[in-house]
Amino acid sequence: MKRYRYIALISVIVVFILSITTIVYANEAFINVNNLNVRSGPGTDFEKVAQIDQGETYEIIEEQADWVKIDLGHTTGWVSAEYISVEKDEEQTVPEEETSSPPPSLTVMEIRDDKTTMRSEASTEGAILATLDKGETVQVMEEMDEWLKVSWNGNQGYIARSLVKDPEKAKQKGSNLFNKTIVIDPGHGGRDVGAIGISGSYEKNYTLMTANELKYFLEILGANVILTRSDDTYMSLGGRSSLSNLVEADVFLSLHYNSIPQYPEVTGLNTFYYSERDIKLAQTVQNELVKATNMDDNGVEFGDFQVLRINRRPSLLLELGFLSNAAEENKIQAKGFQEKIAKGIIRGLDKHFATSQ
Repeated sequence: MKRYRYIALISVIVVFILSITTIVYANEAFINVNNLNVRSGPGTDFEKVAQIDQGETYEIIEEQADWVKIDLGHTTGWVSAEYISVEKDEEQTVPEEETSSPPPSLTVMEIRDDKTTMRSEASTEGAILATLDKGETVQVMEEMDEWLKVSWNGNQGYIARSLVKDPEKAKQKGSNLFNKTIVIDPGHGGRDVGAIGISGSYEKNYTLMTANELKYFLEILGANVILTRSDDTYMSLGGRSSLSNLVEADVFLSLHYNSIPQYPEVTGLNTFYYSERDIKLAQTVQNELVKATNMDDNGVEFGDFQVLRINRRPSLLLELGFLSNAAEENKIQAKGFQEKIAKGIIRGLDKHFATSQ
């Protein structure tokens, strides 16, 4: 009972935070050098507790003479003010929850059995357009007596009503994702545009598109989903991890797209972890993403990224394709392909929770 009261209290806190449109955070320290020593007190005589690198940002807790105390996520420490820049970040927001696409007016149904056929017309005489597996979901566009007109992976067709079920009922039976808190971090945002694609489009827009798609399907399965941003807003790396730690996320996912303009032929997916605890989770999600999208498998790697390093919760950073490859960027822009990415991630999470509970 105490656990449920605790969860309820956390939920109230999160709702309160997300209801605030703009939060002006404390000043942030932008690190200007590599291998900067973090010490236990404001001076070189104090013990070294960590090292941080150029380009990283940390919330400033206190300033004293020529030293600044910063929040590392897992601990705090002091750095020399000589090697940092300080900026008051008023752009940062913890955004309001917004309704993600697809619009909620569309009913979602779940396929009952493997090898379910979607046809070109509301009849068994209709041509088979696709074959769906048990557990996949379709959006209902129109209802008839014995058939449903549905949308799946960007295509429309007809499925017999008897071959689908209401996922809300499946929720009550217990999904592996039911009541799990998933923090989705759409990489970049605001002044930080991220990678720039062949078409001139920004990574920050693609990551938000993917986050909304993923959020939509996770919520169908009963997960509690929190976005670090729901619009084109800048948020510091430290703020993203802090949110994950605050709500005690069951999983934190930072979504990104890659780019190597000098090697436009490179394609594929990567999954990064920081803690050894998360290696199996990373492998499971990577495997399911590759299966769902049929993209090149670039493997699972250790990633020394700030959003992972100072995150105390199970966390991954996903590189979901190369915007520097014209064909891959074109594929990423398609709604049907975004759905494949979302479902691959969800299948990976589902398998993870099935074996870790």
